[in-house]
Amino acid sequence: MEDTYRPEKDMTAELNDPAGQTVDNDELKRTEEALRSSERFVRSILDTVDEGFIVIDPDYRILTANRAYCSQVHASAGDVIGKHCFEISHRIDRPCYEAGEECAVRHVFETGEPRAVVHRHPDGFGSILYVETKAFPIKDDSGAVESVIEIVNNITEKHLLQEEQLKTQKLEAIGTLAGGIAHDFNNLLQGIFGYISMTRMSIDQKEKALAMLGQSEEALQLAVNLTSQLLTFSKGGKPVKKKIQLRLIIENSVRFALSGSRADYRIDIDDQLWSVEADEGQLSQVIQNIVLNADQAMPAGGSITITARNLHARGRKGLFTGIPEGDCVEICIQDRGPGIPAQHLPRIFDPYFTTKEKGSGLGLATSYSIIRNHGGMLDVTSDPGKGSTFSICLPAVKTAAAEAPAASEAARQKTKKGKILVMDDEELIREITRELIKALGHEVAVAAEGEDALEKYRSALGSDSPFDIVILDLTIRGGLGGAETIGRLLETDPGVKAIVSSGYTDAAILSDFRAHGFRARLEKPYKLEELRNTLNALLSD
Repeated sequence: MEDTYRPEKDMTAELNDPAGQTVDNDELKRTEEALRSSERFVRSILDTVDEGFIVIDPDYRILTANRAYCSQVHASAGDVIGKHCFEISHRIDRPCYEAGEECAVRHVFETGEPRAVVHRHPDGFGSILYVETKAFPIKDDSGAVESVIEIVNNITEKHLLQEEQLKTQKLEAIGTLAGGIAHDFNNLLQGIFGYISMTRMSIDQKEKALAMLGQSEEALQLAVNLTSQLLTFSKGGKPVKKKIQLRLIIENSVRFALSGSRADYRIDIDDQLWSVEADEGQLSQVIQNIVLNADQAMPAGGSITITARNLHARGRKGLFTGIPEGDCVEICIQDRGPGIPAQHLPRIFDPYFTTKEKGSGLGLATSYSIIRNHGGMLDVTSDPGKGSTFSICLPAVKTAAAEAPAASEAARQKTKKGKILVMDDEELIREITRELIKALGHEVAVAAEGEDALEKYRSALGSDSPFDIVILDLTIRGGLGGAETIGRLLETDPGVKAIVSSGYTDAAILSDFRAHGFRARLEKPYKLEELRNTLNALLSD
Protein backbone atom coordinates (compact mmCIF):
# COMPACT_ATOMS: atom_id res chain seq x y z
CA MET A 1 0.00 0.00 0.00
CA GLU A 2 1.34 3.38 -0.93
CA ASP A 3 -0.18 5.27 1.97
CA THR A 4 -3.23 5.49 4.19
CA TYR A 5 -5.55 8.43 4.82
CA ARG A 6 -6.75 8.71 8.43
CA PRO A 7 -9.37 11.33 9.29
CA GLU A 8 -8.46 13.20 12.46
CA LYS A 9 -9.45 11.14 15.48
CA ASP A 10 -8.16 10.63 19.05
CA MET A 11 -6.85 7.10 18.71
CA THR A 12 -5.42 7.00 22.28
CA ALA A 13 -8.89 7.32 23.75
CA GLU A 14 -9.69 3.88 22.46
CA LEU A 15 -6.75 2.47 24.39
CA ASN A 16 -8.11 3.62 27.79
CA ASP A 17 -10.16 1.29 29.93
CA PRO A 18 -13.69 2.33 30.99
CA ALA A 19 -12.41 3.48 34.38
CA GLY A 20 -9.95 5.82 32.71
CA GLN A 21 -6.91 3.79 33.65
CA THR A 22 -4.12 3.88 31.03
CA VAL A 23 -3.03 0.64 29.48
CA ASP A 24 0.48 -0.39 30.40
CA ASN A 25 3.04 1.28 28.10
CA ASP A 26 4.69 -2.01 27.19
CA GLU A 27 1.34 -3.45 26.22
CA LEU A 28 0.65 -0.34 24.13
CA LYS A 29 3.97 -0.68 22.31
CA ARG A 30 3.33 -4.35 21.59
CA THR A 31 -0.11 -3.53 20.26
CA GLU A 32 1.19 -0.75 18.05
CA GLU A 33 3.96 -2.97 16.68
CA ALA A 34 1.48 -5.74 15.97
CA LEU A 35 -0.70 -3.27 14.10
CA ARG A 36 2.26 -1.98 12.09
CA SER A 37 3.36 -5.53 11.29
CA SER A 38 -0.14 -6.44 10.18
CA GLU A 39 -0.34 -3.31 8.05
CA ARG A 40 3.03 -4.08 6.41
CA PHE A 41 1.86 -7.61 5.68
CA VAL A 42 -1.36 -6.45 4.03
CA ARG A 43 0.47 -3.67 2.17
CA SER A 44 3.04 -6.13 0.79
CA ILE A 45 0.30 -8.42 -0.49
CA LEU A 46 -1.72 -5.65 -2.13
CA ASP A 47 1.31 -4.06 -3.75
CA THR A 48 2.13 -7.32 -5.54
CA VAL A 49 -1.20 -7.63 -7.39
CA ASP A 50 -1.77 -6.19 -10.86
CA GLU A 51 -5.26 -4.86 -10.12
CA GLY A 52 -5.74 -1.45 -8.63
CA PHE A 53 -7.02 -1.49 -5.03
CA ILE A 54 -8.53 1.41 -3.11
CA VAL A 55 -10.65 1.89 0.01
CA ILE A 56 -13.28 4.66 -0.13
CA ASP A 57 -15.12 6.31 2.76
CA PRO A 58 -18.76 7.55 2.76
CA ASP A 59 -17.59 10.96 1.50
CA TYR A 60 -16.06 9.21 -1.55
CA ARG A 61 -12.55 9.99 -0.36
CA ILE A 62 -9.76 7.51 -0.96
CA LEU A 63 -8.43 6.12 2.33
CA THR A 64 -5.90 3.71 0.90
CA ALA A 65 -4.44 2.90 -2.54
CA ASN A 66 -1.98 0.30 -3.75
CA ARG A 67 0.82 0.80 -6.26
CA ALA A 68 -1.14 -0.64 -9.20
CA TYR A 69 -3.92 1.92 -8.77
CA CYS A 70 -1.45 4.80 -8.50
CA SER A 71 0.23 3.54 -11.67
CA GLN A 72 -3.10 3.31 -13.51
CA VAL A 73 -4.02 6.92 -12.73
CA HIS A 74 -0.45 8.20 -13.27
CA ALA A 75 -0.30 9.75 -9.80
CA SER A 76 1.71 9.36 -6.62
CA ALA A 77 0.23 8.18 -3.34
CA GLY A 78 0.37 11.72 -2.00
CA ASP A 79 -1.76 12.92 -4.93
CA VAL A 80 -4.35 10.18 -4.39
CA ILE A 81 -4.88 9.65 -0.66
CA GLY A 82 -7.56 11.91 0.78
CA LYS A 83 -8.90 12.94 -2.63
CA HIS A 84 -12.34 12.08 -3.96
CA CYS A 85 -12.35 8.92 -6.08
CA PHE A 86 -14.17 10.69 -8.92
CA GLU A 87 -11.47 13.38 -9.03
CA ILE A 88 -8.75 10.79 -9.52
CA SER A 89 -10.42 8.04 -11.57
CA HIS A 90 -12.83 10.08 -13.69
CA ARG A 91 -10.98 13.40 -13.57
CA ILE A 92 -14.23 15.26 -12.87
CA ASP A 93 -15.34 17.51 -10.01
CA ARG A 94 -18.55 15.73 -9.00
CA PRO A 95 -19.56 12.11 -8.29
CA CYS A 96 -19.73 9.95 -11.38
CA TYR A 97 -23.42 9.15 -10.79
CA GLU A 98 -24.17 12.86 -11.16
CA ALA A 99 -22.38 12.71 -14.53
CA GLY A 100 -24.74 9.98 -15.71
CA GLU A 101 -22.60 6.92 -14.96
CA GLU A 102 -23.53 3.97 -12.79
CA CYS A 103 -21.55 4.16 -9.53
CA ALA A 104 -20.62 0.83 -7.95
CA VAL A 105 -19.43 2.53 -4.72
CA ARG A 106 -22.74 4.34 -4.25
CA HIS A 107 -24.60 1.07 -4.82
CA VAL A 108 -22.59 -0.66 -2.08
CA PHE A 109 -23.10 2.15 0.43
CA GLU A 110 -26.86 2.14 -0.26
CA THR A 111 -27.50 -1.63 -0.40
CA GLY A 112 -24.55 -3.29 1.29
CA GLU A 113 -24.26 -5.59 -1.74
CA PRO A 114 -21.20 -5.94 -4.03
CA ARG A 115 -21.37 -4.39 -7.50
CA ALA A 116 -19.30 -4.52 -10.71
CA VAL A 117 -19.46 -1.98 -13.53
CA VAL A 118 -17.37 -0.95 -16.54
CA HIS A 119 -16.43 2.72 -16.86
CA ARG A 120 -14.65 4.81 -19.47
CA HIS A 121 -11.84 6.75 -17.79
CA PRO A 122 -9.66 9.42 -19.43
CA ASP A 123 -5.99 8.54 -18.97
CA GLY A 124 -4.83 12.17 -18.84
CA PHE A 125 -3.02 11.88 -22.19
CA GLY A 126 -5.95 12.17 -24.61
CA SER A 127 -6.96 8.50 -24.70
CA ILE A 128 -9.83 6.62 -23.10
CA LEU A 129 -9.35 3.59 -20.86
CA TYR A 130 -12.01 0.96 -20.30
CA VAL A 131 -11.94 0.05 -16.61
CA GLU A 132 -13.80 -2.68 -14.75
CA THR A 133 -14.48 -1.72 -11.14
CA LYS A 134 -15.68 -4.20 -8.51
CA ALA A 135 -16.90 -2.74 -5.22
CA PHE A 136 -17.24 -4.67 -1.93
CA PRO A 137 -18.50 -3.50 1.48
CA ILE A 138 -16.52 -3.20 4.71
CA LYS A 139 -19.08 -3.43 7.52
CA ASP A 140 -18.93 -2.56 11.20
CA ASP A 141 -20.19 -4.82 14.00
CA SER A 142 -23.75 -3.64 13.46
CA GLY A 143 -23.66 -4.52 9.76
CA ALA A 144 -23.55 -0.94 8.51
CA VAL A 145 -21.22 -0.18 5.60
CA GLU A 146 -18.42 2.02 6.91
CA SER A 147 -16.22 1.95 3.79
CA VAL A 148 -15.95 0.30 0.38
CA ILE A 149 -13.16 -1.70 -1.21
CA GLU A 150 -12.88 -1.04 -4.94
CA ILE A 151 -10.81 -3.30 -7.20
CA VAL A 152 -9.93 -1.54 -10.46
CA ASN A 153 -8.85 -3.50 -13.54
CA ASN A 154 -7.81 -1.92 -16.87
CA ILE A 155 -9.60 -3.97 -19.56
CA THR A 156 -8.94 -1.64 -22.50
CA GLU A 157 -7.13 -4.25 -24.61
CA LYS A 158 -9.82 -6.84 -23.92
CA HIS A 159 -12.59 -4.36 -24.72
CA LEU A 160 -11.00 -3.27 -28.01
CA LEU A 161 -10.48 -6.91 -28.97
CA GLN A 162 -14.14 -7.65 -28.31
CA GLU A 163 -15.16 -4.62 -30.38
CA GLU A 164 -12.92 -5.84 -33.19
CA GLN A 165 -14.47 -9.30 -33.01
CA LEU A 166 -17.97 -7.82 -33.11
CA LYS A 167 -16.97 -5.67 -36.08
CA THR A 168 -15.61 -8.75 -37.83
CA GLN A 169 -18.81 -10.69 -37.14
CA LYS A 170 -20.90 -7.84 -38.56
CA LEU A 171 -18.78 -7.73 -41.69
CA GLU A 172 -18.97 -11.51 -42.05
CA ALA A 173 -22.76 -11.42 -41.75
CA ILE A 174 -22.98 -8.76 -44.42
CA GLY A 175 -20.45 -10.74 -46.44
CA THR A 176 -22.73 -13.77 -46.57
CA LEU A 177 -25.55 -11.64 -47.95
CA ALA A 178 -23.36 -9.53 -50.22
CA GLY A 179 -21.57 -12.51 -51.69
CA GLY A 180 -24.79 -14.25 -52.66
CA ILE A 181 -26.31 -11.11 -54.16
CA ALA A 182 -23.14 -10.26 -56.07
CA HIS A 183 -22.82 -13.78 -57.44
CA ASP A 184 -26.33 -13.80 -58.87
CA PHE A 185 -26.05 -10.19 -60.04
CA ASN A 186 -22.78 -10.86 -61.85
CA ASN A 187 -24.30 -13.84 -63.64
CA LEU A 188 -27.12 -11.61 -64.89
CA LEU A 189 -24.64 -8.95 -65.96
CA GLN A 190 -22.62 -11.54 -67.83
CA GLY A 191 -25.65 -12.48 -69.88
CA ILE A 192 -26.52 -8.84 -70.61
CA PHE A 193 -22.94 -8.02 -71.59
CA GLY A 194 -22.92 -10.98 -73.91
CA TYR A 195 -26.15 -10.13 -75.68
CA ILE A 196 -25.11 -6.50 -76.13
CA SER A 197 -21.85 -7.67 -77.66
CA MET A 198 -23.69 -10.06 -79.96
CA THR A 199 -26.13 -7.32 -80.97
CA ARG A 200 -23.29 -4.97 -81.86
CA MET A 201 -21.78 -7.67 -84.04
CA SER A 202 -25.11 -8.47 -85.72
CA ILE A 203 -26.58 -5.10 -86.61
CA ASP A 204 -25.52 -2.93 -89.48
CA GLN A 205 -22.99 -0.25 -88.63
CA LYS A 206 -25.52 2.36 -87.65
CA GLU A 207 -24.00 5.07 -85.50
CA LYS A 208 -26.98 5.76 -83.29
CA ALA A 209 -27.59 2.11 -82.43
CA LEU A 210 -23.92 1.53 -81.69
CA ALA A 211 -23.75 4.61 -79.50
CA MET A 212 -26.78 3.51 -77.48
CA LEU A 213 -25.33 0.06 -76.98
CA GLY A 214 -22.08 1.64 -75.90
CA GLN A 215 -23.95 3.67 -73.30
CA SER A 216 -25.64 0.48 -72.11
CA GLU A 217 -22.26 -1.11 -71.58
CA GLU A 218 -21.11 1.92 -69.59
CA ALA A 219 -24.17 1.69 -67.35
CA LEU A 220 -23.50 -1.98 -66.80
CA GLN A 221 -19.93 -1.18 -65.83
CA LEU A 222 -21.30 1.00 -63.02
CA ALA A 223 -23.26 -2.02 -61.81
CA VAL A 224 -20.07 -4.08 -61.93
CA ASN A 225 -18.35 -1.49 -59.74
CA LEU A 226 -21.16 -1.77 -57.19
CA THR A 227 -20.85 -5.54 -56.97
CA SER A 228 -17.10 -5.22 -56.48
CA GLN A 229 -17.82 -3.20 -53.35
CA LEU A 230 -20.32 -5.79 -52.12
CA LEU A 231 -17.87 -8.60 -52.82
CA THR A 232 -15.25 -6.88 -50.72
CA PHE A 233 -17.32 -7.81 -47.65
CA SER A 234 -17.60 -11.45 -48.65
CA LYS A 235 -15.16 -14.34 -48.69
CA GLY A 236 -15.15 -13.90 -52.45
CA GLY A 237 -13.74 -10.39 -52.18
CA LYS A 238 -10.27 -11.45 -51.13
CA PRO A 239 -7.51 -9.55 -52.92
CA VAL A 240 -5.75 -10.94 -55.96
CA LYS A 241 -2.28 -9.81 -54.98
CA LYS A 242 0.88 -9.05 -56.88
CA LYS A 243 3.96 -6.99 -56.11
CA ILE A 244 3.28 -3.36 -57.00
CA GLN A 245 4.85 0.08 -56.77
CA LEU A 246 2.55 2.57 -55.08
CA ARG A 247 3.56 5.90 -56.61
CA LEU A 248 1.50 5.70 -59.81
CA ILE A 249 -1.46 4.08 -58.04
CA ILE A 250 -1.56 6.87 -55.47
CA GLU A 251 -1.11 9.66 -58.01
CA ASN A 252 -3.71 8.29 -60.45
CA SER A 253 -6.24 7.46 -57.72
CA VAL A 254 -6.01 10.92 -56.15
CA ARG A 255 -6.19 12.69 -59.50
CA PHE A 256 -9.25 10.66 -60.52
CA ALA A 257 -11.05 11.12 -57.17
CA LEU A 258 -10.54 14.89 -57.15
CA SER A 259 -11.41 15.50 -60.79
CA GLY A 260 -13.64 18.59 -60.81
CA SER A 261 -13.17 19.18 -57.08
CA ARG A 262 -12.58 22.57 -55.45
CA ALA A 263 -9.99 21.05 -53.13
CA ASP A 264 -6.26 21.58 -53.52
CA TYR A 265 -4.03 18.61 -52.91
CA ARG A 266 -0.37 17.87 -52.33
CA ILE A 267 1.26 14.47 -52.79
CA ASP A 268 4.55 13.70 -51.03
CA ILE A 269 5.96 10.22 -51.68
CA ASP A 270 9.35 8.91 -50.54
CA ASP A 271 11.70 8.42 -53.49
CA GLN A 272 12.77 5.03 -52.13
CA LEU A 273 9.29 3.83 -51.19
CA TRP A 274 9.13 0.07 -50.70
CA SER A 275 6.86 -2.16 -52.76
CA VAL A 276 3.80 -3.91 -51.34
CA GLU A 277 1.96 -7.05 -52.33
CA ALA A 278 -1.58 -5.95 -53.04
CA ASP A 279 -4.57 -6.03 -55.33
CA GLU A 280 -4.04 -2.94 -57.47
CA GLY A 281 -7.73 -2.36 -58.15
CA GLN A 282 -8.79 -2.76 -54.52
CA LEU A 283 -6.00 -0.52 -53.22
CA SER A 284 -6.93 2.16 -55.74
CA GLN A 285 -10.52 1.85 -54.54
CA VAL A 286 -9.41 2.44 -50.92
CA ILE A 287 -7.44 5.57 -51.78
CA GLN A 288 -10.29 6.96 -53.89
CA ASN A 289 -12.84 6.25 -51.13
CA ILE A 290 -10.81 8.06 -48.48
CA VAL A 291 -9.87 10.98 -50.73
CA LEU A 292 -13.52 11.38 -51.77
CA ASN A 293 -14.51 11.31 -48.10
CA ALA A 294 -11.97 14.07 -47.39
CA ASP A 295 -13.23 16.11 -50.33
CA GLN A 296 -16.85 15.78 -49.22
CA ALA A 297 -15.87 16.98 -45.75
CA MET A 298 -14.85 20.32 -47.34
CA PRO A 299 -17.69 21.29 -49.74
CA ALA A 300 -16.35 24.84 -50.07
CA GLY A 301 -12.88 23.56 -50.93
CA GLY A 302 -9.81 23.07 -48.83
CA SER A 303 -6.50 21.29 -48.63
CA ILE A 304 -5.80 17.56 -48.78
CA THR A 305 -2.32 16.18 -48.15
CA ILE A 306 -1.35 12.67 -49.21
CA THR A 307 1.96 11.23 -48.00
CA ALA A 308 3.61 7.83 -48.37
CA ARG A 309 6.67 6.72 -46.45
CA ASN A 310 8.57 3.67 -45.29
CA LEU A 311 7.93 2.69 -41.68
CA HIS A 312 9.35 0.10 -39.32
CA ALA A 313 6.65 -0.69 -36.79
CA ARG A 314 7.02 -2.51 -33.52
CA GLY A 315 3.64 -3.19 -31.98
CA ARG A 316 2.07 0.24 -32.40
CA LYS A 317 -1.65 0.01 -31.83
CA GLY A 318 -4.31 1.58 -34.00
CA LEU A 319 -7.80 2.49 -32.91
CA PHE A 320 -9.39 -0.44 -34.72
CA THR A 321 -6.69 -3.07 -35.27
CA GLY A 322 -2.99 -3.66 -34.61
CA ILE A 323 -0.38 -2.40 -37.00
CA PRO A 324 1.63 -5.23 -38.61
CA GLU A 325 5.09 -5.86 -37.22
CA GLY A 326 8.17 -5.21 -39.34
CA ASP A 327 8.69 -3.16 -42.48
CA CYS A 328 5.56 -1.34 -43.64
CA VAL A 329 4.50 1.33 -46.07
CA GLU A 330 2.31 4.02 -44.54
CA ILE A 331 -0.06 6.14 -46.65
CA CYS A 332 -1.63 9.11 -44.86
CA ILE A 333 -4.53 11.16 -46.22
CA GLN A 334 -5.14 14.36 -44.25
CA ASP A 335 -7.89 16.91 -44.75
CA ARG A 336 -8.59 20.30 -43.19
CA GLY A 337 -12.31 19.72 -42.73
CA PRO A 338 -14.43 19.95 -39.58
CA GLY A 339 -13.19 16.64 -38.21
CA ILE A 340 -15.17 13.64 -37.00
CA PRO A 341 -17.21 13.95 -33.79
CA ALA A 342 -15.87 11.74 -30.99
CA GLN A 343 -19.16 9.84 -30.73
CA HIS A 344 -18.94 8.84 -34.40
CA LEU A 345 -15.32 7.61 -34.40
CA PRO A 346 -16.06 4.09 -33.07
CA ARG A 347 -18.62 3.59 -35.88
CA ILE A 348 -16.76 5.26 -38.73
CA PHE A 349 -15.98 1.92 -40.45
CA ASP A 350 -19.38 0.30 -39.81
CA PRO A 351 -21.23 -0.72 -42.98
CA TYR A 352 -24.06 1.67 -43.86
CA PHE A 353 -23.07 4.18 -41.16
CA THR A 354 -23.01 7.66 -42.69
CA THR A 355 -23.72 11.24 -41.69
CA LYS A 356 -24.11 12.36 -45.31
CA GLU A 357 -27.57 12.82 -46.80
CA LYS A 358 -26.57 11.12 -50.05
CA GLY A 359 -23.98 8.72 -48.62
CA SER A 360 -24.32 4.93 -48.74
CA GLY A 361 -22.03 4.22 -45.80
CA LEU A 362 -20.14 1.61 -47.86
CA GLY A 363 -17.01 3.55 -48.82
CA LEU A 364 -15.07 3.51 -45.54
CA ALA A 365 -16.42 0.10 -44.53
CA THR A 366 -15.24 -1.28 -47.86
CA SER A 367 -11.83 0.32 -47.34
CA TYR A 368 -11.53 -1.14 -43.84
CA SER A 369 -12.34 -4.63 -45.12
CA ILE A 370 -9.90 -4.36 -48.04
CA ILE A 371 -6.98 -3.29 -45.87
CA ARG A 372 -7.76 -5.97 -43.30
CA ASN A 373 -7.75 -8.59 -46.08
CA HIS A 374 -4.29 -7.32 -47.08
CA GLY A 375 -2.95 -7.97 -43.56
CA GLY A 376 -2.67 -4.23 -42.92
CA MET A 377 -4.17 -1.53 -40.75
CA LEU A 378 -6.55 1.34 -41.40
CA ASP A 379 -6.59 3.93 -38.62
CA VAL A 380 -8.17 7.35 -38.20
CA THR A 381 -7.44 10.28 -35.95
CA SER A 382 -9.49 13.44 -35.85
CA ASP A 383 -9.23 16.85 -34.27
CA PRO A 384 -12.64 18.57 -34.26
CA GLY A 385 -12.44 21.85 -36.11
CA LYS A 386 -9.06 21.02 -37.65
CA GLY A 387 -9.57 17.91 -39.76
CA SER A 388 -8.98 14.18 -39.95
CA THR A 389 -6.13 11.89 -40.95
CA PHE A 390 -6.61 8.37 -42.30
CA SER A 391 -3.52 6.16 -42.10
CA ILE A 392 -3.08 3.02 -44.19
CA CYS A 393 -0.25 0.64 -43.23
CA LEU A 394 0.60 -2.28 -45.51
CA PRO A 395 3.36 -4.87 -45.05
CA ALA A 396 6.32 -4.12 -47.32
CA VAL A 397 7.78 -6.85 -49.53
CA LYS A 398 11.42 -7.23 -50.46
CA THR A 399 11.15 -10.16 -52.90
CA ALA A 400 9.55 -10.23 -56.31
CA ALA A 401 6.10 -11.77 -56.54
CA ALA A 402 5.49 -14.34 -59.24
CA GLU A 403 3.29 -12.84 -61.90
CA ALA A 404 1.55 -14.37 -64.86
CA PRO A 405 3.32 -13.58 -68.12
CA ALA A 406 1.25 -11.15 -70.14
CA ALA A 407 0.03 -12.33 -73.47
CA SER A 408 1.86 -10.67 -76.31
CA GLU A 409 0.01 -8.40 -78.70
CA ALA A 410 0.64 -10.94 -81.45
CA ALA A 411 -0.91 -13.69 -79.35
CA ARG A 412 -3.95 -11.53 -78.62
CA GLN A 413 -4.47 -10.79 -82.28
CA LYS A 414 -4.13 -14.42 -83.41
CA THR A 415 -7.32 -16.03 -84.59
CA LYS A 416 -6.39 -19.71 -84.23
CA LYS A 417 -9.56 -21.75 -84.03
CA GLY A 418 -10.17 -24.23 -81.24
CA LYS A 419 -12.68 -26.49 -79.56
CA ILE A 420 -13.96 -25.10 -76.26
CA LEU A 421 -15.96 -26.76 -73.45
CA VAL A 422 -17.95 -24.42 -71.16
CA MET A 423 -19.24 -25.59 -67.76
CA ASP A 424 -21.79 -23.38 -65.96
CA ASP A 425 -24.95 -24.16 -64.01
CA GLU A 426 -26.79 -21.04 -65.25
CA GLU A 427 -28.52 -21.71 -68.57
CA LEU A 428 -28.38 -18.00 -69.49
CA ILE A 429 -24.60 -17.98 -69.05
CA ARG A 430 -24.11 -21.25 -70.95
CA GLU A 431 -26.09 -20.05 -73.93
CA ILE A 432 -24.62 -16.57 -74.25
CA THR A 433 -21.09 -17.90 -73.73
CA ARG A 434 -21.74 -20.51 -76.42
CA GLU A 435 -22.87 -17.76 -78.83
CA LEU A 436 -19.91 -15.51 -78.02
CA ILE A 437 -17.39 -18.30 -78.56
CA LYS A 438 -19.08 -19.34 -81.80
CA ALA A 439 -18.96 -15.71 -82.94
CA LEU A 440 -15.20 -15.78 -82.34
CA GLY A 441 -14.96 -18.69 -84.76
CA HIS A 442 -14.50 -21.58 -82.34
CA GLU A 443 -16.33 -24.86 -81.93
CA VAL A 444 -18.10 -25.05 -78.56
CA ALA A 445 -19.91 -27.49 -76.28
CA VAL A 446 -21.54 -26.82 -72.92
CA ALA A 447 -22.07 -28.70 -69.64
CA ALA A 448 -24.25 -27.86 -66.64
CA GLU A 449 -21.99 -29.34 -63.94
CA GLY A 450 -18.75 -31.20 -63.31
CA GLU A 451 -19.80 -34.80 -63.99
CA ASP A 452 -21.28 -33.78 -67.34
CA ALA A 453 -18.12 -31.82 -68.21
CA LEU A 454 -15.86 -34.75 -67.25
CA GLU A 455 -17.86 -37.18 -69.38
CA LYS A 456 -17.76 -34.90 -72.44
CA TYR A 457 -14.05 -34.11 -72.00
CA ARG A 458 -13.06 -37.78 -71.63
CA SER A 459 -15.21 -38.79 -74.60
CA ALA A 460 -13.61 -36.11 -76.80
CA LEU A 461 -10.11 -36.95 -75.53
CA GLY A 462 -10.41 -40.44 -76.97
CA SER A 463 -11.53 -39.10 -80.35
CA ASP A 464 -9.85 -37.25 -83.19
CA SER A 465 -11.28 -33.94 -81.91
CA PRO A 466 -10.35 -33.31 -78.26
CA PHE A 467 -11.15 -30.07 -76.47
CA ASP A 468 -8.43 -27.43 -76.59
CA ILE A 469 -9.73 -25.38 -73.64
CA VAL A 470 -12.19 -25.88 -70.77
CA ILE A 471 -13.91 -22.95 -69.01
CA LEU A 472 -15.05 -23.99 -65.51
CA ASP A 473 -17.40 -22.02 -63.28
CA LEU A 474 -16.35 -22.26 -59.61
CA THR A 475 -19.79 -22.29 -58.03
CA ILE A 476 -22.17 -25.04 -59.15
CA ARG A 477 -25.38 -25.54 -57.20
CA GLY A 478 -25.94 -29.22 -56.46
CA GLY A 479 -23.02 -30.51 -58.52
CA LEU A 480 -19.26 -30.58 -58.98
CA GLY A 481 -17.83 -27.07 -59.14
CA GLY A 482 -14.69 -25.85 -60.82
CA ALA A 483 -12.33 -26.64 -57.94
CA GLU A 484 -13.38 -30.30 -57.78
CA THR A 485 -13.64 -30.71 -61.55
CA ILE A 486 -10.14 -29.43 -62.34
CA GLY A 487 -8.62 -32.00 -59.98
CA ARG A 488 -10.33 -34.87 -61.76
CA LEU A 489 -9.59 -33.40 -65.20
CA LEU A 490 -5.88 -33.27 -64.35
CA GLU A 491 -6.00 -36.97 -63.44
CA THR A 492 -7.50 -37.66 -66.87
CA ASP A 493 -5.30 -35.23 -68.83
CA PRO A 494 -2.34 -33.57 -67.05
CA GLY A 495 -2.03 -31.20 -70.02
CA VAL A 496 -5.58 -29.83 -69.83
CA LYS A 497 -5.87 -26.08 -70.48
CA ALA A 498 -8.52 -24.87 -68.05
CA ILE A 499 -9.84 -21.38 -67.30
CA VAL A 500 -11.46 -20.68 -63.94
CA SER A 501 -14.47 -18.36 -64.08
CA SER A 502 -16.69 -16.98 -61.34
CA GLY A 503 -18.89 -14.12 -60.29
CA TYR A 504 -18.42 -15.22 -56.66
CA THR A 505 -14.68 -14.88 -56.31
CA ASP A 506 -12.79 -17.43 -54.20
CA ALA A 507 -9.51 -15.96 -53.01
CA ALA A 508 -7.60 -19.21 -52.63
CA ILE A 509 -8.12 -20.06 -56.30
CA LEU A 510 -8.41 -16.76 -58.17
CA SER A 511 -5.42 -15.23 -56.40
CA ASP A 512 -3.24 -18.26 -57.18
CA PHE A 513 -5.10 -20.12 -59.92
CA ARG A 514 -1.99 -21.81 -61.35
CA ALA A 515 -1.35 -23.60 -58.06
CA HIS A 516 -4.77 -25.23 -58.51
CA GLY A 517 -4.10 -26.40 -62.06
CA PHE A 518 -5.75 -23.61 -64.04
CA ARG A 519 -3.99 -21.75 -66.86
CA ALA A 520 -6.04 -18.50 -66.75
CA ARG A 521 -9.00 -16.81 -65.08
CA LEU A 522 -12.08 -14.89 -66.22
CA GLU A 523 -13.96 -12.89 -63.59
CA LYS A 524 -17.64 -12.37 -64.34
CA PRO A 525 -18.87 -10.25 -65.85
CA TYR A 526 -16.22 -10.24 -68.57
CA LYS A 527 -16.44 -8.58 -71.97
CA LEU A 528 -16.03 -10.14 -75.39
CA GLU A 529 -12.55 -8.63 -75.71
CA GLU A 530 -11.40 -10.27 -72.47
CA LEU A 531 -12.77 -13.63 -73.61
CA ARG A 532 -11.09 -13.30 -77.02
CA ASN A 533 -7.70 -12.36 -75.53
CA THR A 534 -7.76 -15.15 -72.96
CA LEU A 535 -8.70 -17.84 -75.48
CA ASN A 536 -6.17 -16.64 -78.05
CA ALA A 537 -3.38 -16.57 -75.47
CA LEU A 538 -4.02 -20.18 -74.43
CA LEU A 539 -4.50 -21.44 -77.98
CA SER A 540 -1.18 -19.86 -78.92
CA ASP A 541 0.62 -21.32 -75.90
